[in-house]
Amino acid sequence: MYSINHLMADRLKVRCFRKNNRGMHMKELITERLIIRPWKVTDLEDFYEYGSDPKVGPNAGWPTHTDIETSRKILESFVKREDVSAIVLKDKGKVIGGVGLHQIAPDRPYAKELQREIGYVVNSAYWGNGYATEVVKALLQYGFEELKLKSIWCAHFDWNERSRHVIKRCGFHYIYTKEETLPMLAYKVVTTHYYRLSKEEYKSLIRGIES
Repeated sequence: MYSINHLMADRLKVRCFRKNNRGMHMKELITERLIIRPWKVTDLEDFYEYGSDPKVGPNAGWPTHTDIETSRKILESFVKREDVSAIVLKDKGKVIGGVGLHQIAPDRPYAKELQREIGYVVNSAYWGNGYATEVVKALLQYGFEELKLKSIWCAHFDWNERSRHVIKRCGFHYIYTKEETLPMLAYKVVTTHYYRLSKEEYKSLIRGIES
């Protein structure tokens, strides 16, 4: 389980910028080491660097990019979308991954809640540095405190132990497992584990350190 002390410390560090009233458009977020900001067409080389890595895409449910033109087309769509952002190293200005706060339609009894699902990928060259955890915690704060969500979900395929550890460290609770078919991966059948954190659970963690 994620440390309450660390959760509170990271909560105080996250800064939000770029006011936008168009629904769920994500703001720019700044953490201790990262900037989470909208995608730019100039991010192409960094995007292709991890998009072409076979260790990255399939873990998130999408195929490895076979050429830079594939990355270019996807990046152009990201630039127009409101629910995805680039993960940037603050000290180098390098994009090392992407994150989204997506619409989700979970099973009952959660179907009517105001909720989103966090999805992320990180360049494998930067695994093991805690960047994914830092990103997820920033989106938890943003989702609950800025967007007033009632719950936030996160999921991983059964083979992805790295994501499981990130999800657990961030305080999510296991809810259910589903067999799913991935059209983008030649209709591969996978087992997906879903986790949820409610606003009440998040606030309880915060109150525990503030009291």
